[in-house]
Amino acid sequence: RQPPLKSSSPFGLAQGTIFSLKTDPRSGNWAWVTFDSSKSDSAAAGSDLEAWARAYVRKYERELGLSAGELTTGTFSVSEPHPGLKLIAFIREFQGLPVKGAFLHIFLAEQDDKSYRLSEIINNSYGPIKINRADASLADDQALAATGLENVSITNKMQLIQPTLAADGRYEILPKKEVTRL
Repeated sequence: RQPPLKSSSPFGLAQGTIFSLKTDPRSGNWAWVTFDSSKSDSAAAGSDLEAWARAYVRKYERELGLSAGELTTGTFSVSEPHPGLKLIAFIREFQGLPVKGAFLHIFLAEQDDKSYRLSEIINNSYGPIKINRADASLADDQALAATGLENVSITNKMQLIQPTLAADGRYEILPKKEVTRL
């Protein structure tokens, strides 16, 4: 777990760069960070913002609790939710399997010179992943029986990583097979 933040300097950041920081109480990793965009890291005008964001993640893998290599962009990577604000949205995968509900959003604010500065990170990646036990998913016949429906068949399944809360309040990570269509 990360110690409470007293200063931005342990991260190699100028004093006051981090405006606020909330950590995930279960993993201890950065969950929501807001930055003073006049002091934060910047991407030059015309930069590949997705590549810039991946490099930033590589720099802070320990604080974020994931590797930059575990991030994929899914169907889109960079969008503009509001004028002057770019969102780089990543989805987390572990050993090639999607982690259900895991994402990392990096927001960049456009500056007058058309460069971008880091303004916010929202991290729902569940921290470092260690698979705790073998596949605990239901067999096909058990899944069908659980629906309570008759004359149903499975047409599509996918493997994924399922984070759940353990009795001690920490994340427990399990490989799963999820039925996506009946």
